Amino acid sequence: MYIRFADLNDFCTMHEILEYYIKSTAVLFTDVVPNFDTFKDDLLTIMKEYPVLVAENNGEVVAFAYARRVHDGKAYDFTVESTIYVKKEFVGNGIGTELYDKLEYILIKQNVVSINAYIAVTDENDPYLDNKSKIFHEKHGFVQTAYFKYWGYKFNKWYDSIWMTKKINNISLPAKKFIPINKLSDLTH
Repeated sequence: MYIRFADLNDFCTMHEILEYYIKSTAVLFTDVVPNFDTFKDDLLTIMKEYPVLVAENNGEVVAFAYARRVHDGKAYDFTVESTIYVKKEFVGNGIGTELYDKLEYILIKQNVVSINAYIAVTDENDPYLDNKSKIFHEKHGFVQTAYFKYWGYKFNKWYDSIWMTKKINNISLPAKKFIPINKLSDLTH
């Protein structure tokens, strides 16, 4: 497994991975796959300040992860939402853990204080959603900070959502300076 920063050549595969999750699961409540240009533009915007990573297996991109500011504005530089998607056939092989470890390592160097994850959950596993994402985040030190009942409707079923948070840096007054990804000099790990 090889983890690296994403580039333009990866965006098509990343879009295909996302498309699977939108069309075939309730992980995302939307049923609309963003057009490729919108997806590409979003990633290019994120890449100006935050890491966008891919995992390769034998030269094939099989997963991606990134973080982005939770809300617009510099006040939120230190509070990010993480996103991770692993190709279905590679789920459970430790790829998500490797990606998250690298993502968190970089975010710590950027002086980010907390990582947040928005996760669909269900009372009973079904063909479209299980609670593996929640369990994954719990194993990585995230704690549930919000619960939204009947938050999304997809595949003729109501699903709930949660926010989970992990503090990765101590807060300080004044806040440490946020360091955009392109200003980090040492990313060895």
